[in-house]
Amino acid sequence: MRYFLLFLCTAFGVFFTPIASAQDDEAELKTYDELRDQGLLYAKRQKPKRAMIFLNKAYASEGGRTDFKTVFYRGEIAYELLRIDLAFQMLKEAEALAGEDPRNIKKTVRLRGELDGLYGGILVKPAVGETNVVGRIFLESQQGILNRQKRALFQSIRERFRATEVTLPTTIYLPHGDYTANNIPVSVRSGTIATADVYLQIDRRPDSGSGVAVNGWWIAGAGTAVAIATSIGAYFLFSEEQTRHVDRVLLERRAP
Repeated sequence: MRYFLLFLCTAFGVFFTPIASAQDDEAELKTYDELRDQGLLYAKRQKPKRAMIFLNKAYASEGGRTDFKTVFYRGEIAYELLRIDLAFQMLKEAEALAGEDPRNIKKTVRLRGELDGLYGGILVKPAVGETNVVGRIFLESQQGILNRQKRALFQSIRERFRATEVTLPTTIYLPHGDYTANNIPVSVRSGTIATADVYLQIDRRPDSGSGVAVNGWWIAGAGTAVAIATSIGAYFLFSEEQTRHVDRVLLERRAP
């Protein structure tokens, strides 16, 4: 019995020790360089999501925002995770921190070339007469995106902006190509920031005070409202003509 208990203690000790040690190691990491190095260790082990957790902590720690390694590698891992907006943000900060160190400059030049070679930005600003402070941006691609990774990235960005309210101006990074932002055409090219003046999409929820439910998306701006009204009028006109045609066909078939 004594040996059996000893065996159980040893077995359970082996089972639980790695977990406890990992938790203890994470709890002991306090400075930005310790957190950064732990993040880079996960990156070398090809665990970018786990790496980003520690790099985020390092960046938020005292001194992390002014440490080139923390900032640069946070941007590089963001690039790997297709967080292109964060990658560009960290790259810009890293370039300011690179100083005259040739190794740091070389790293930022390489990452800048990779990002600019694939992605570009859209500076989204409020259109003339826009009075809404916050709203949503509906992005659409004007051509088929053949590259699977780029297509998945665009769909992810598209859904994020459809589901999240933003304050203008804001910059959106997308793969090179032609798009619309709230129906405004815009082209994304290498090394440039395009501009789109838009009316924000506003979600009209049911009005509990008046008792009238108003659902769906509305676009502010008189010009857009006229376009929508024209489209609706054309739809009903077409529907009416189509109904008359069907009635006429039925009468002709029934005639002796």
